[in-house]
Amino acid sequence: MLIAKTVDGRLVKAFDDDINGMEYYCPVCLGPVRFKKGAIKTWHFAHLSTQNCQFNFENESAEHLSLKAKMFTSLSQNYPVEIEKYLSKYQQIADIFVAPKLVLEVQCSPISAQKLQERTRSYQSQGLYPIWLFGEKLWLKKRLSAFQRSVLSYSDWIGFYFWELDNAKEELRLHYLIHEKLNGELVYLTKSCSFSGNIMALLRFPFQKKKVVRLTCSCMADPQTFIQKQLFYKNPKWLREQELAYQRGENLLMQETDFFFPQIKPPQINYQNYPKPEKIERYFKQFESYYKNQRLKTSQTLYPPLFYDKMIEKQTRRMK
Repeated sequence: MLIAKTVDGRLVKAFDDDINGMEYYCPVCLGPVRFKKGAIKTWHFAHLSTQNCQFNFENESAEHLSLKAKMFTSLSQNYPVEIEKYLSKYQQIADIFVAPKLVLEVQCSPISAQKLQERTRSYQSQGLYPIWLFGEKLWLKKRLSAFQRSVLSYSDWIGFYFWELDNAKEELRLHYLIHEKLNGELVYLTKSCSFSGNIMALLRFPFQKKKVVRLTCSCMADPQTFIQKQLFYKNPKWLREQELAYQRGENLLMQETDFFFPQIKPPQINYQNYPKPEKIERYFKQFESYYKNQRLKTSQTLYPPLFYDKMIEKQTRRMK
């Protein structure tokens, strides 16, 4: 943990300059803690005994401690910020709390999507807005993991997005307009901000009105050969797609290339887990409808959800 209580009830931070040999206590269980001034881990407090504390701070990694301290230091220069704020009513500890209602959760180790969603809903029930920032082990790679697929965030302005914290480079990254190619590989745009820069401006980016962002990607020239290989190697996804095609009286391998357009699509997610699932369902439908009318099928220019909303609205007006 990065904060502790003194005998007179003051909260102190492990990275404060005036830490000395006083007695310190856990702000939650009030049990005694020891100030640890190590060379590898960020300076922190550790319980003498965790027996009576419901929060297990002792498993925090060096990355987690360091990122929390750096984010706090950066934001506290311009905003009212608390680190490891204890919300007693709901028995939760917010990694970083920015008044009046923003919670930043730094997640560096694997966690079940269900647990993350439960904590998110708990914050939301308190009128707070949580943002999850992911450490190196959970960064995006070539394809979405099952966990990443279940925790993607969504905005009308930038589509699906994902936050990353880089302790080595000391920067916050936002990957947005995330889409999947036919072969499952990811395409997206990225914005980054140094911890010494205006982090809050980047955190606000998904919700601000802006010019339409776009991303142009080339399409696969021979999707049939790719799918044939996937079926040969019994890829579960494509076996399922072929089964659905058979039920419609079709065969994927007998289709023309245009049949597979649009090849690049928003991630397949369970939109019922989102606050307004009807908006995402509408986005998916409008996305497919928009590309049905595209003549050029060798590439795709991808846009955020609001763009498709406006384009379909225009098409509807022309038809009346």
